[in-house]
Amino acid sequence: MSDSEFLARIGARVRELRAVSGLTQRVVAERAGLSRASIANVEAGRQNLRLRQLAALATALGVQVDRLVTGECGGDG
Repeated sequence: MSDSEFLARIGARVRELRAVSGLTQRVVAERAGLSRASIANVEAGRQNLRLRQLAALATALGVQVDRLVTGECGGDG
């Protein structure tokens, strides 16, 4: 899998989890300590994330990091 495919996959998961939770990009951004534009870029697969940012984003969405990376449920339902 290429880097761009990996980022697109994570972005799609972020977008899906955010939508299912009924959260706006702005709310997720505030919870994760990122800008709304960063969330939009993540969802579009255009932004690489540092590990701490990935962890903060997972926490903001109420999931384990592995859920964002692999799509599998890490004990969060």
